[in-house]
Amino acid sequence: LFCMLTILRNHYGELTKALGLGLIMTAGRLGKVRRQYPTGPHLKAILNMGQREPFPPVYSSRENVWRYKVREGYEDIDPDFNMIRTVAALVVIGGFCGGNFPLVPTWLGGTAGAAALALGTTLRGPKGDLYRTMGMRVVSLVEEMMDVVGELGLARKGAHTAGKIFDRMMFLDRKHGIRKKVGAGISFIAEKASRTASEVKADMDEDEDYSYERYRDDQRRY
Repeated sequence: LFCMLTILRNHYGELTKALGLGLIMTAGRLGKVRRQYPTGPHLKAILNMGQREPFPPVYSSRENVWRYKVREGYEDIDPDFNMIRTVAALVVIGGFCGGNFPLVPTWLGGTAGAAALALGTTLRGPKGDLYRTMGMRVVSLVEEMMDVVGELGLARKGAHTAGKIFDRMMFLDRKHGIRKKVGAGISFIAEKASRTASEVKADMDEDEDYSYERYRDDQRRY
């Protein structure tokens, strides 16, 4: 379907081609994000196969990741890090993954997943470094995607295409009365469901009355 849309010489084709190009550009920047926030050293430190490389880097005797700032004059060396954005990113990822875990209620899995990953970012040691690195990977990838959206004008093209689709839908609605037909269908289904529920309730009440009367007759008989 998308391949066919790229052939069109209108706003639909332009948006489709821009989306495809944006996907390619984003995939091309994944390597940059991985090199900027490597996880290998932290995994080795967890397995006692290498020394710990604190993330973010610690430049004082007290390790406080919440107050980390890039040193002035070392912008090319110090990594970009923001604890609040890191926690927010992992809360979203943890909530999504936990909410889709099988055999576990969505609300429970989502809450547990979000809490577990958020707590992991506060750990001191290689495990906390790994959590924070993964969080900044997500943040950096989102920032790269936003840059791609801005470069290709995807927001403007998407809004223009959505407006065209809305105008077409309104035209079809005025011509064929789609909203009235849909509303009538919904009303019919709701009325049918209400009538069925009333009939079921009436049958249940009738059965209860019948059972109670038969019980009284049996008591009189004995």
